[in-house]
Amino acid sequence: MLAFKLHAQENPPPFVQVQRAYEALKFEEAERLGRLALEHGEAYSATELVQLHLIMGYLGYLHQQPEVARSNFESALSLQPDLTLDSLLVSPKIVRMFEQVKNEYRVGLSSGKPAIKYVMIKDQRLGALRRSLLLPGWGQRHLHQHTRGAIYTTGFLLAVGTGLAFQVAQSQAHRSYLDANTANQIARRYDIYNQRYRVRNAAFIAAGSIWAINLLEVLLVAPASPLGAASSSKAFQLNLSIPF
Repeated sequence: MLAFKLHAQENPPPFVQVQRAYEALKFEEAERLGRLALEHGEAYSATELVQLHLIMGYLGYLHQQPEVARSNFESALSLQPDLTLDSLLVSPKIVRMFEQVKNEYRVGLSSGKPAIKYVMIKDQRLGALRRSLLLPGWGQRHLHQHTRGAIYTTGFLLAVGTGLAFQVAQSQAHRSYLDANTANQIARRYDIYNQRYRVRNAAFIAAGSIWAINLLEVLLVAPASPLGAASSSKAFQLNLSIPF
């Protein structure tokens, strides 16, 4: 089930599928596919990303969400500043809004105001998952969660080490129990053997639990890079999260 989920989320829709849904006036489907496509932005060329943002901008305008439309138009312009729309193919009202956004974008650039810079940031959780499969905590350190990573790694290694140590001790106690001759020896040595057997099992169960919890945390708890604007001294960066 987990493998299927990861595989499914790694396959973004072809750009032409988004375009056809929009052209067929299937706006809800086009919006759903467009959002999914932008979540996997690394799979598309710059030209396709421009067109994806334009389509999402058109949909934002049609749904009376001017801020959504404006944000997507600005993203498209950050990739292609000289972008123009064909008024024969696009509603004149949308063209007017786009031209207004474009003029404001150009004024901002010429006046030295912070501009929008399109930056692709990959979600690192898939790489973290691979590492945590090999060693609990390694994935967390890959995500710069060093304290959590140290806790998972230390706990896992302690549990495994305890399990191995008691595996040896349990084997020795078992041999000693088999060599017992009197009833008292049998009872006493069996208690020792049984105690070590239980501790060994508990240690290996703890190691398995730590391993499983560490994987779930990488997938469900570890933060992905958010979609948003982050300012710097020279530019605003539009960070695109790419979840797997």
